[in-house]
Amino acid sequence: MTAYVDNLYRKLGERIRQQRLSVNMTQEELATTIGMLRTSIVNIEAGRQKPPLHVLYQICRQLGAEPGAMMPALSDVNEVQVTVAGDVQELPPQAASIFKKLSDA
Repeated sequence: MTAYVDNLYRKLGERIRQQRLSVNMTQEELATTIGMLRTSIVNIEAGRQKPPLHVLYQICRQLGAEPGAMMPALSDVNEVQVTVAGDVQELPPQAASIFKKLSDA
């Protein structure tokens, strides 16, 4: 479960960063407009800080983005467990699918 949550917030942070850059806004400007510290924006974009829903909506409003559009797809964050050389590994779905095809061949 931890890898799934980490992936979710990392992907969300990447999308926030991309949107912020596309509207030519600095981390400091975004932080100031929503009443946060710049370090919080740095951590949100890195996936280290998990913003509450109301903060996500504030961020999206300032960036001109719909919150739903910022959400990563399930396929981007899900992990699939596979056994590699006797060890259980969690892989992204696409990598797990490729691994399974190779191991079945």
